[in-house]
Amino acid sequence: MTDLVQSQVKSVLDAYAAHDLPAAMTVWKGDEEVDAICTSLFRELLTYMMEDPRNISFCIHLMFCARTSNGSATTPPTSRKPCST
Repeated sequence: MTDLVQSQVKSVLDAYAAHDLPAAMTVWKGDEEVDAICTSLFRELLTYMMEDPRNISFCIHLMFCARTSNGSATTPPTSRKPCST
């Protein structure tokens, strides 16, 4: 997921520097793949936490890491939503 997000950040910065709105919109629309990965990860981590409560702290940290790298740089702040939706 991180490699995909890094690629999107590079692409959106290149589009911004070139004033290329269609390229920026393409990156923004491609964020759905990152959202799907994040949602899948959230569900998997939730399963681990339900199986053994001792996993909760570790899994919560992983959720924050996933949320932080969930395309935040390519999504306008006003349209951001939790990766679990």
